[in-house]
Amino acid sequence: MTKPVGLKMRILRASVLSLLLSGAGCDAGEPPSPQRLEEVTESLAAFSCPAVRATADRADSTADYKVKFLYVLPSDGLDRALDTNGAICRSVQAQYNWFIAQTMNGASLRYDVSQSVLDIQFVRLSKTDAQMKGTGNTGDINTGYAFVRDRIERELVAMGVINNARKLYAVYYGGTSEWACGGAAWPPLLAGKVVALYLNGLPSSSVPCASNPVGGSSTVPGYIEYAMLHETLHGLGFVADAAPNEHASGHNYYPARDLMYAARPGTSDPYWDIYSGAVVLDYGHDQYYGHGGSYLDLARSAFLDPLPAGAVAPPGW
Repeated sequence: MTKPVGLKMRILRASVLSLLLSGAGCDAGEPPSPQRLEEVTESLAAFSCPAVRATADRADSTADYKVKFLYVLPSDGLDRALDTNGAICRSVQAQYNWFIAQTMNGASLRYDVSQSVLDIQFVRLSKTDAQMKGTGNTGDINTGYAFVRDRIERELVAMGVINNARKLYAVYYGGTSEWACGGAAWPPLLAGKVVALYLNGLPSSSVPCASNPVGGSSTVPGYIEYAMLHETLHGLGFVADAAPNEHASGHNYYPARDLMYAARPGTSDPYWDIYSGAVVLDYGHDQYYGHGGSYLDLARSAFLDPLPAGAVAPPGW
């Protein structure tokens, strides 16, 4: 059944993200073995971290589909140098580490790398944090709390930063949100090329987004790393609307340790289990990765490296 779009979709996803914040090549449903983790850690040399700030896109190493990371600040945002002090790079390395340990053939998501250096672009917007945050719970994309991601994408398009049809732009945003800790496109129903984490989100919450470190480890993911992977997969179209356990615009309701899990609003479902160290990529391989069915399958994504046979771009791209 087709899910609603617009504000209703964002309300569903925002309630899910609030629950996520409050909670806490392997066989399907099993965490990687110590030997596999050791192999994965050695593979982190696939890219190194930038020491010099890039305010423009560096030369691409490949023309294939890839995820491009941005460190974006509002005009009055505090510059914590997360792009050059190793924080974002360690965060991405931890995501890479976890992901290839989970895939059946050690495949990774393809990241934007220039001459073996992770390409992290710094962008300062012309609008203030207050302007980007919005003014209320309305359905107006210009002022609604639910539309921070949309406004970030709009600003990046206007600045010419989003200029490659084969890139998904993953934003570490050093600004505020009163709505959630992150947001994402979900093609084809919610079009867009940007996914974002709001590093200063929910400042009045008992567990503000800023309580979670960025890149605390290059090998062990934390909340920020799982959240960015979660949003990245949304941006690639997962969990597909046709998947058996899909709910609330792109989430999976079983089990709680699945990367794309979210508790169903209004139920007694547990919180997202990201702190036990047992998070998995599609438990059972029957929802969004390796299921072999007719609906969207991450195992066939054009964003994977190595490129799978019959690779497909996200729907609507």
